[in-house]
Amino acid sequence: RRARMATGAGPLTPAFAALFSVMVAFTVVSEAQHLRQVQSLANDEAAAASRLAWAATAAGPARASVQDALAAYLDAVVAVDWGDRDETGSTPGRLARAVQAREAETRTAARGRTSAETAEMLGALDAVSTIRLQLVAESSRTLPGPYLLVLVLTGLALVVNVSELTLAAGRRAQWLHPGIVLVVDADLSLLVGI
Repeated sequence: RRARMATGAGPLTPAFAALFSVMVAFTVVSEAQHLRQVQSLANDEAAAASRLAWAATAAGPARASVQDALAAYLDAVVAVDWGDRDETGSTPGRLARAVQAREAETRTAARGRTSAETAEMLGALDAVSTIRLQLVAESSRTLPGPYLLVLVLTGLALVVNVSELTLAAGRRAQWLHPGIVLVVDADLSLLVGI
């Protein structure tokens, strides 16, 4: 009976191993590209915030209020991105208040300026807001549930097939089973942790 099961499991094991390996590789590459994109957006947000701080220097006496509102916004962004909480325990509320203050101060400071100064301030404000929205959209992206399910099932099928082969091969191949289980478990843990 074991020999018959091993005969059936033998040809399937390389196929399951290849499928599992390819799926894990594609997922890791996809997540690495996603990380690069998010890092690029974070750099763009920092550049846009610097541009807004620089543009505010043309706002005369309102410069300090625009830059203070921008600093409060950046503090709130750091709190949201790194999981800190404000005094009320509501970081998203803090960020929403900071966004409103930044918008109001910048728009108020832009009134009465030359069209070039106004365009620079409002353009920088728009860039900061647009990039933040893109970052929020990117951060909500996750691996699809059905894809993870297929990955788990493929890993499980690989472990079952290797188990059948090691049982049929006797003591000399018993070390193979824990190794495959460890590799599949580590890969799935990595992907779920991403």
